Amino acid sequence: MNKKEIKLRNNLSELDTLKDFLDGISAEWQLPVKTTFELNLILEEIVVNIISYGYNDKHSHEIIIIFENEAANKMLTFTVIDDGIEFNPLKKAPVDITMPVEERQIGGLGIQLMNNLTQSVTYTRNSNKNILKMTKTF
Repeated sequence: MNKKEIKLRNNLSELDTLKDFLDGISAEWQLPVKTTFELNLILEEIVVNIISYGYNDKHSHEIIIIFENEAANKMLTFTVIDDGIEFNPLKKAPVDITMPVEERQIGGLGIQLMNNLTQSVTYTRNSNKNILKMTKTF
């Protein structure tokens, strides 16, 4: 099993760092282009939400993303860890996409995206940290 980790600061400029990191491990692990694209979508959504809504202060915080590649099973596990406000995305009610856009509540589409593009998602809160773990086949 191959394992990689990236540590980001809670600053939107870190999205470029994340994209470059993803491109690097995708090339190294020979992940399909579609998988890389979907990973980027999922993780950008998660990281932007953590940065935008996860903190009550203006201090610097660390967001850790751990990637594990089980090439034999064509399975990628990625875990996002942050010390932000407790938030379990799995408890958020699904967005009713049949309603007109102007009548829908804001938010929730990123969670649906994450659920639709992964095989499993789990959430735990441990030592004042949010731990969101996802698996994706490729």
